[in-house]
Amino acid sequence: MFKPVDSQIYRYLVQFHTGRLRPVKARELAVKFNTTIRDVNEEIRQLRKAMVLVGSSKVGPSGYYIPANEEEARIYLSSFKDELFDMLQTYNKQKRARKVHLESLQTKDLFRTDPQNAGQLIFV
Repeated sequence: MFKPVDSQIYRYLVQFHTGRLRPVKARELAVKFNTTIRDVNEEIRQLRKAMVLVGSSKVGPSGYYIPANEEEARIYLSSFKDELFDMLQTYNKQKRARKVHLESLQTKDLFRTDPQNAGQLIFV
């Protein structure tokens, strides 16, 4: 079972990267702990699932950090919420696109191209 207190990455973040202005990139963590970027990102995901607040920023300075106060936590969660909302919008649009796509496939089955008649569509 994953325990946040056993995480070297978590202890390192708390000690050296507390505060939104002191983030560290996954690449740097991977080098420091002799692992892969994928493993670093997975451990961050596990920490978050274990209810450890690990902030991240995609704009300068970018990387992972431990929020130093309520304001930093609020800013991080707000950006997380915006990203989730965008994903939900994309999901709903893709569901609608799937419906349109399936309907177009059914329509294609009703017609075929007649090569002997200059490629005209004919009803099957």
